Amino acid sequence: MILRNKPGLSATYDRGLVWQHGGSVRYLALEVTAPPAEESSSAAVTPINLALVLDVSGSMSGQKLADAAGAAIGAVKRLGAGDVLSIVSFASDVQVHMRGQAVNEH
Repeated sequence: MILRNKPGLSATYDRGLVWQHGGSVRYLALEVTAPPAEESSSAAVTPINLALVLDVSGSMSGQKLADAAGAAIGAVKRLGAGDVLSIVSFASDVQVHMRGQAVNEH
């Protein structure tokens, strides 16, 4: 099999130094990039069923909640006609805000 557009992979550590006495923690950050999609007018797109589950507890207040909401909005904007969306939030209880609604063109 020949892969024309291979996925990309890069890795880096969070910092360059290691503590000489041991016990230090370092994180390896990986970035995986998908190859560009090949455009084909004849290929049918399979609809997806996306459930967004948001943590709205006190630990997610402020910027964390704003970032999560922004990510959710970005995901919803990428949905296409025929995709199905559900939205649920939880803190001390679970609230279903939207049950499996088909997305229309926007």
